[in-house]
Amino acid sequence: MSAAKRLVEAFLKADTGNMRVIAMGATGSGREITGSMLKSCYGDDRVFILNEIAAHARGATFYDPEVDTIFEIGGQDAKYIRLDHGEIFDSAMNEACSAGTGSFIEEQGSKFEGIHHVTDLAAIAESALGGISLGQHCSVFMAEVIDHALGSGVGRDRVIAGIYDSIIQNYLNRVKGSRSVGKKIFCQGMPFASMALAAAAARQTGRQVVIPPNPGLVGALGIALLSQDELTTAAL
Repeated sequence: MSAAKRLVEAFLKADTGNMRVIAMGATGSGREITGSMLKSCYGDDRVFILNEIAAHARGATFYDPEVDTIFEIGGQDAKYIRLDHGEIFDSAMNEACSAGTGSFIEEQGSKFEGIHHVTDLAAIAESALGGISLGQHCSVFMAEVIDHALGSGVGRDRVIAGIYDSIIQNYLNRVKGSRSVGKKIFCQGMPFASMALAAAAARQTGRQVVIPPNPGLVGALGIALLSQDELTTAAL
């Protein structure tokens, strides 16, 4: 709540030029409590609370109306969304395990000497000639697998590249499961700002993947567009 309050305060104090705030949207795991706070300040008619599945779908179709599959990997959770002509007909979310999320990359990367940021990790993975299969494991077991690989003489760059493949393997197994994959996969969420993760998704699925501009902000774009849609509908 305090984070949302600071964000709104900073936004309202910012110089937006001639742009006027006409509505606010809240999405994500904290949408209900944040939305309630916003409604107490700005009223029910200008604040819209909508789920993140819908937000990510709306943001993706803004860039390409033909997208039919969304792989969303965030810092703490991961989502699968299947679309048919822009309409959601299947979805899934994983919040129970970090193995298919951005925090997993950061956690495993911190175990390597000289790695100070996830961008360092991505650069090494992207320059690797190939990766080693690390399998699908949660954080505790993955640490043991990585230590064993390094102890066996496997190069650090190949092990790091393998971490990105493991993320996608975990995602496909724990989030997507047996659900279908269409012709056009959009990869969303800040971790996909790394080409290393995008390349792993292409390798593991055998399909061409699309990284939209600012992949970490697609959900934010989506909730803004949904709020605009709701405002327009309410005015009719």
